[in-house]
Amino acid sequence: MRGLGPYYSSASAGGGGEVAAPIPVRGEIPAGVVDGTNPLFTLDFAPVAGVSLFYNGVRLGEDQFARVGVNITLSFNPETGASLRADYER
Repeated sequence: MRGLGPYYSSASAGGGGEVAAPIPVRGEIPAGVVDGTNPLFTLDFAPVAGVSLFYNGVRLGEDQFARVGVNITLSFNPETGASLRADYER
């Protein structure tokens, strides 16, 4: 198999062509204003599965945010200067 990179060949498994393998994204800063009034943020890529969000280094529970595609809505407004990071696979 040539050119493995983020792809692998599915020809040996009876498939045809290449299938993209998930690419990890770690520590992404979601786009959005952290000003104490904004709960809306956007990821750079659409996750293929779940997202782990960290607020000031503490992982948020699933009941503290909602995600639709690349859009995230927090159940609270992050304080000005707070750190928000996301881990996921795209």
